[in-house]
Amino acid sequence: MDDLTQLNFNILPHRIYSKDEYGRVLADCEFPERSKGEYVVTTVYVNDDLSGMAQIADQMMNLALSQVQKTGGRFVAAQDQYGGDWLRKKGLLTQ
Repeated sequence: MDDLTQLNFNILPHRIYSKDEYGRVLADCEFPERSKGEYVVTTVYVNDDLSGMAQIADQMMNLALSQVQKTGGRFVAAQDQYGGDWLRKKGLLTQ
């Protein structure tokens, strides 16, 4: 499998993901709304077969941030290590 140029992301209000032509999930970022306007990153997954895994995860987190900001919401927690580290590096999470 090639890199992120091959991925087409499906963007939902609380999920960003990509599947291959066989329906296999290649990348997934889930961020449910815990309470009104407060979101939690629960999953950041990139299939091990993909090159550029960090870039793909970063792209999904940027898309997730955009989705949350469109609602006027904010991230308040992360249950996923990568998601939490990404949010802290951006100054969007203090935990």
